[in-house]
Amino acid sequence: MFNSKTKSLTKRKPTSHATPNVKVQEEQNDNCRFNKTAAIALGFGLLVVYMTPGYLESMYLKTLHKERSPSAIVETVSTLTFKDVVGVKGIREEIRRSAAIGQPVLLDFYASWCSFCEAYKRKTFTDKKVISELDHYNRIRVDLSDANDISREVFEAFGIIGLPVIDFYNEEGVRNERVTGFVGPEEFVERSRRKAT
Repeated sequence: MFNSKTKSLTKRKPTSHATPNVKVQEEQNDNCRFNKTAAIALGFGLLVVYMTPGYLESMYLKTLHKERSPSAIVETVSTLTFKDVVGVKGIREEIRRSAAIGQPVLLDFYASWCSFCEAYKRKTFTDKKVISELDHYNRIRVDLSDANDISREVFEAFGIIGLPVIDFYNEEGVRNERVTGFVGPEEFVERSRRKAT
């Protein structure tokens, strides 16, 4: 700044708030440098992962397989749907409710650890004839996977020794047939048509 009295240039003294601003600016520059460094390191790390020969090869093969494989065509598989019910009281209530409106009942006792129960899901319950035949049934499923008081009560009340067990009830709520173990779709449909004796 030019001082008219002394006719010389004088330097202006920094104000007291100039020093903290310089420090803040330096901190911001340091943070910016750190952020840039971190971004570069992250980008380089991702580049290394994606450029790994095994990764690129597996991605290429997956893409190639999807484009050329007939299994790439998605086929929708229909299956029977079930209402999950818990406990003896819940089961008996569903059977009574169905009998009141004249609807037959399919009662499936199953467990997640039961291989034949899984076979029913994959083979029998996805068969078109089975789905068509049992479409009008109230389909109830009871999970007995856990060894607890509720499961023990169901085993005892319905006389179940082992799984799978599938009971068919007629429109009056009377059990027509019991299927134990696994049966294929044709036999399953035949046994669902049996009447109580």
